[in-house]
Amino acid sequence: MRENYEIKNLLKSKDVNIELDYTQCEIIKDENSKVLVIAGAGSGKTTTLLAKVIYLIKYLGVKENEILVIAFTNAAVNEIKMRLQKYNFSCGKVLTFHKLAIEIINSCGKNLNYIVDGKEEFGKSVEKLLNSDKLFKKYVHKIFQNCSNSQVIDNLYTIFHYIKSNGILFSTINNLMMRYLIEKCNNAYRQVMSDNNYCDYDDLIITSTLILNRERKQLNYKYILIDEYQDISRIRYYLIKVLLQNTHAKLLMVGDDWQSIYGFSGSDINLFYDEIKESKVYYLTNTYRNSQELLNFSSSFIQKNSNHLKKKLLSKKNLVNPIKYYYYFSFTKKRCLIKMLNNIPNIDNRMQTIFLLGRFKRDEQFISGINNIKKIDNHRYMYKKAVLEFYTIHAVKGLSADHVVILNMVSGEYGFPSNKKNYFLSKTITNTNKIHDLEERRLFYVALTRTRNYVYLMIPYINHSSYVEEIKRISS
Repeated sequence: MRENYEIKNLLKSKDVNIELDYTQCEIIKDENSKVLVIAGAGSGKTTTLLAKVIYLIKYLGVKENEILVIAFTNAAVNEIKMRLQKYNFSCGKVLTFHKLAIEIINSCGKNLNYIVDGKEEFGKSVEKLLNSDKLFKKYVHKIFQNCSNSQVIDNLYTIFHYIKSNGILFSTINNLMMRYLIEKCNNAYRQVMSDNNYCDYDDLIITSTLILNRERKQLNYKYILIDEYQDISRIRYYLIKVLLQNTHAKLLMVGDDWQSIYGFSGSDINLFYDEIKESKVYYLTNTYRNSQELLNFSSSFIQKNSNHLKKKLLSKKNLVNPIKYYYYFSFTKKRCLIKMLNNIPNIDNRMQTIFLLGRFKRDEQFISGINNIKKIDNHRYMYKKAVLEFYTIHAVKGLSADHVVILNMVSGEYGFPSNKKNYFLSKTITNTNKIHDLEERRLFYVALTRTRNYVYLMIPYINHSSYVEEIKRISS
């Protein structure tokens, strides 16, 4: 009983508002070899992960260097480190997958090549092939009709990266012309990378996995904790699998299938679902960011597709009509934004934070030049008693603000949902159109749940998004 009380209040010494709920306490104490935490938006998943690290060190006597925490972005790594330091704790390793791969390669005394993104070198490889390989050029013209060289490079790189990050064999590509192109691209790209002593980000993961598998280097991790597990790719999954075989560490995975939005850059949500069969599963359903009304709307919206796990998210916060609709004609769009900003309530009579969210980077363009909106720095603006920050929806995951404005609820290729599907990828890899449609729905869910209060939708009178009528039906 005393231990339960102490765990519940584990983080109160630095933040009196944080009291861990029953499920969080059970997760923190759980000593199963594999634990999967399925966490709703704003349910305190990072807080749970943080408390688990502190519990392991404080109560179980685990050494700091025996705990490995893996996050997907540098921003997430820095947040976890900062919050641990706030409690006068550190962790032996808080790393991105790529930093982990670098450490493994370095620890084995391997020569680490110069790390590059890879797309530029891939483009050079394609251009060289177009100039030197007649059959390659012929197949490109047959498949990518009416595409410029830059569009050909973009499409081939998307396919190549998708195949590589998912560990797909070239021999499984059914279209023989496309298989020829991809294999030629791969060989030419490998030559360019070798000649320049380059290593790309996917190769870091693959190389570190091969080293661990081959050399069986002894690592001393007893616990491995992974944030945002819904974004796991197949090559990252293989690295974790080999790491577990090497260390016999206990694994804690935290994620939310409703927020899986990186399928076209390699993540595979099926790997997340597969862990349900292999792990002790917990659901974090008490949320601390959104109102219950917004949770009801957004949960109904995301669960329209039966692929997603069913969850009932709960909040103690109530807010009548948390979604606001503002319509505009093309020539009144700027005035619409100003009218909306003027109507956003000032919570607690303090400086408000407002996210301006776009499906694409281009959605920010119209903001510049609006009277009284002053640019502070890159993507940040000031309007009266509010700080405005522009983000694409992919970039805003994990963040929150007092209010959210979704800028461009229009239908079309650059609308929301975007109809900009990769035709050539869908012809090469089956089911990618379905992945696209599911991820557009999850993107809208992510956008809705960034707010602590209201969401404002900017909607054109003509050609507006199909999501507008759908969310209206749900909320009526």
